[in-house]
Amino acid sequence: YVAAKGGHNAESHNHNDVGNFIVYAEGRPVLVDAGVETYRRETFSKDRYTIWTMQSQYHNLPTINGVQQVPGTEYRAAAVTCACDDRQAVLELDIAGAYAPEAQLVSWRRRLTLQRGGPLTVTDTYQCKNPPRELFLALMTPCEPRVGDGWIDLIERPLPGDQRTGAGRIAFPSATLKAAVEVVQVTDNNLRGVWGDRLYRVVLRAENPGRAGEFTVVISGA
Repeated sequence: YVAAKGGHNAESHNHNDVGNFIVYAEGRPVLVDAGVETYRRETFSKDRYTIWTMQSQYHNLPTINGVQQVPGTEYRAAAVTCACDDRQAVLELDIAGAYAPEAQLVSWRRRLTLQRGGPLTVTDTYQCKNPPRELFLALMTPCEPRVGDGWIDLIERPLPGDQRTGAGRIAFPSATLKAAVEVVQVTDNNLRGVWGDRLYRVVLRAENPGRAGEFTVVISGA
């Protein structure tokens, strides 16, 4: 199961997450949106986007030159198309407009292709005004990641309430992307009740990114 969104960054209860997607396998979470912590004063204040769960860098999205998506109706997806049939479902959208100008994006075209009963292929094609100093793709998972050469196995682990994560594999081009895994400690009681004490952020960092480029990542079941 795959869910993905376009829209803009002034939705009701907004996260800065235009172009984000989630993946479940056999009804269990594999790539996720962390959700929302217990409401507090900052949640509905000018400080809302200092909360990590609201930030694009903690969604399944790119970060360019350290620049993230920003809030507002003007920060939105463009050129959105969707086509679904019995064989596959395809969502295409340009998410460049959701980022602050400092990202220097001309376009960031994301294509999500779900083969029915098969893998999800994520193809990101970008163009910047200048070669970016830094560029990475983040993937949030409750599974235990095990990194190999061009692949990351997502190992099933227990969750609260006698639940379990799903399991799967991320395949990526190791010649152009280098993988690292960060542990995201979950301290909020609301989120701990769902994910336990931790999530993981898989970071696929581009090696010497050019002014334009393309990355393809394939997510499959175990």
